[in-house]
Amino acid sequence: MLKRTYKLGTRGSKLALWQAYWVKERLVNRNPGLSIELVKITTTGDRDQTSPLDQLGDTGVFIKEIERSLRKGEIDFAVHSAKDLPSEIHEDFDLMAFTEREDPRDVLLAQNGWTLKELPPKACLATGSLRRKAQLLAYGPEFQFKNLRGNIDTRLRKYQESDWDGIVVAWAGIKRMGYRSYVTEFLPPEICLPAVGQGAIAIEGRRHDREVRQLVRSIAHPETEGALRAEREFLRQIEGGCHVPVGALGQVVGNQIILTGMVASLDGRKILREKVVAHVEEPEKAGEILAQKMLQQSAREILKGYKRN
Repeated sequence: MLKRTYKLGTRGSKLALWQAYWVKERLVNRNPGLSIELVKITTTGDRDQTSPLDQLGDTGVFIKEIERSLRKGEIDFAVHSAKDLPSEIHEDFDLMAFTEREDPRDVLLAQNGWTLKELPPKACLATGSLRRKAQLLAYGPEFQFKNLRGNIDTRLRKYQESDWDGIVVAWAGIKRMGYRSYVTEFLPPEICLPAVGQGAIAIEGRRHDREVRQLVRSIAHPETEGALRAEREFLRQIEGGCHVPVGALGQVVGNQIILTGMVASLDGRKILREKVVAHVEEPEKAGEILAQKMLQQSAREILKGYKRN
């Protein structure tokens, strides 16, 4: 199985390449003699780094071109940031493994070392996420927001060249790129629930490729997989995506999975948070129960508002 060179597809950003090399290193450590070649692929989301994600019109802006290469056999498997994946992927492919998750929380990088509660009432914050914006508006209704896209380096440069009071990004990218010292506060999930899959790395392959599946399963992390299966089922059932402020966080505790979900209006005036507990061997059930519970409450009305728009 290990005699040929496997081709691993990845986006070309610094963070994506860090994640691809991280996966490659762990696969080689678990499979001595393994040869892996990285193949950089430019996606729609990479080409357009200025438009808000919700205006790009496609839930697969970071994976479509990569899946095209998978289908053609140009690569054997691919590495993604799990939070960039749509709730459903094409039937030809499968998410074969999720590696151990980094801390999934969002972080604040603010002027003067400010924490969230120390920000001015009308502070100007930048983020590319409707989910973050809605939850932060629920916390501080007078906060002002600017759109922020691009890789971590680009976001930090824009922040340093601006008069913004702060930016909000995922901790995982900040840590992996070595910018920990810029962080002024970790945002608690009670205030800013993370995106589905945030902090985790997903490995995608062709559904019927048993050889690759066996290979990548060697670095799978069961607790992370349980949490993400629950989160992704919640997202699928709620029919959320980049157009809707939706968050979810699964946590495996003993033989239970605790799943928290959030749906909000864009202005943060309507926000619903709920939590369910299920057996760890039934993560999808947790996602389904949570979605149905929230849809029976105000989530349905919030989602109807987006469909009307």
